[in-house]
Amino acid sequence: MVTNSGAFITGNDPNDANFPTNSTFQQAFVEHLTNAWGLSTNGGVRYYLMDNEHTIWHSTHRDVHPVGTTMQEIRDKFFDYAGRVKTVDPSALVLAPEEWGWSGYFSSGYDQQWAGANKDYNPAHFPIVALTRAGIICPGFWTNADSAPRITSQRLLDYFTVHYYPQSGEFGNDVSSAMQLTRNRSTRSLWDTNYVDTSWIGSVVKLIPRLKSWVAAYYPGTKIGITEYNWGAEGHMNGATAQADIFGIFGRESLDVGTRWTTPDASTPHIER
Repeated sequence: MVTNSGAFITGNDPNDANFPTNSTFQQAFVEHLTNAWGLSTNGGVRYYLMDNEHTIWHSTHRDVHPVGTTMQEIRDKFFDYAGRVKTVDPSALVLAPEEWGWSGYFSSGYDQQWAGANKDYNPAHFPIVALTRAGIICPGFWTNADSAPRITSQRLLDYFTVHYYPQSGEFGNDVSSAMQLTRNRSTRSLWDTNYVDTSWIGSVVKLIPRLKSWVAAYYPGTKIGITEYNWGAEGHMNGATAQADIFGIFGRESLDVGTRWTTPDASTPHIER
């Protein structure tokens, strides 16, 4: 980005700062980890996340992936990379798709990039509705002729994981009375099947029940997780009480994994005593 204008730099060589790899390269990394620390059942690395927020790579990684991801691409890469992990350490736990948020739950990166101009309308590409027996609940993981050769008896997905940040400004430092009320109320989007989110989402999110319903319908036995979330106001008691509420919701609703972004400073009210 050009510092004096904020404009994106274009036309640069992505190899200036990156080098291409593949699943063979990553399998060697998993082998390195298991050689150094042992298998997951013997004190080694237990969890492997299949990358991060793939439907916005065209923004966050635009130098190496300037065109939004299709769901077929992510599905195929999941089979490839998750299979490599399980080849080296069959008991390791694989988490995916690590989706960024509401739009990514339903639309491919390609769709989001073009905002309706060029829809990735192959029904295997856009709604979170499917997976194969060896697959993942994620846009494009659809049981069809293309995915059938990848179906195996081995479970490749252990945790179905997404990210979720409230969209009305809660993830910030605003502690005005209005925002405190919004922050307190919006945790309902995690569980309440009747609560209509008041942000641009404008829908019933019911995130944890939604994740559970997808798993039950498409891949029973898969655990669920929210592996990034933050309700803001880290230096204020309002943020701390919102976080306490979230902990209670996660416990009551039987979420399997919850990972906050990020660790609060030790001087804030968020830190558990």
